[in-house]
Amino acid sequence: MIVGSIILFVFILGMVLLYNILYNDGFKKSMADINEYSVYLKKLEEDKTRFLKRIGDTVYIEYGIEKFIIITIANDKFESIFALKDDKTDTHTSQHSGFLFNYINKTILLKTFVKYNDKIFNTKEYGGSVVDSKTYDLMEYMVELTKESVINKKNKQINDQNNVKFKHFDIDEILDRINKVGYEKLSDEEKDFLRKQK
Repeated sequence: MIVGSIILFVFILGMVLLYNILYNDGFKKSMADINEYSVYLKKLEEDKTRFLKRIGDTVYIEYGIEKFIIITIANDKFESIFALKDDKTDTHTSQHSGFLFNYINKTILLKTFVKYNDKIFNTKEYGGSVVDSKTYDLMEYMVELTKESVINKKNKQINDQNNVKFKHFDIDEILDRINKVGYEKLSDEEKDFLRKQK
């Protein structure tokens, strides 16, 4: 009888623990995180991920619409901290502990490193920070484009100022020029100005 009561008590206690585990918000979040990790790994294997950029010690890799993985690098090695982000969530493995999450973390970092090593570590110095070569080239292009735009705007202003000078002719200056070099040597603008004076 005592053995039966102990077995019943252990069974009920086990059911209560199982219920708390299954319906615990932390457990649900952990399972959702594991699912998201597997989505990333699957897309990585299917070549459906894209290296976005590296700025400083942070690497961004896209793996879906508005979904990307963020990896932190220290001393040119991956740290065991990363985040999966989308428009609704922000999942960090540092929130989890235990063998399973450490294994998932290392697996994701290793597979990502193998696939994107050349892009992540092909870097240049820009503005006191390290950026990947593609981002550096894009930033340099934007700087050159901005310089050209400023130069073109300045040249246009100078041309506009020069055009304004020619539009406001002095009749006495034009008549003096005709006496010195002749009517044929006048510019088209000066000739138009004289025609309009009639």
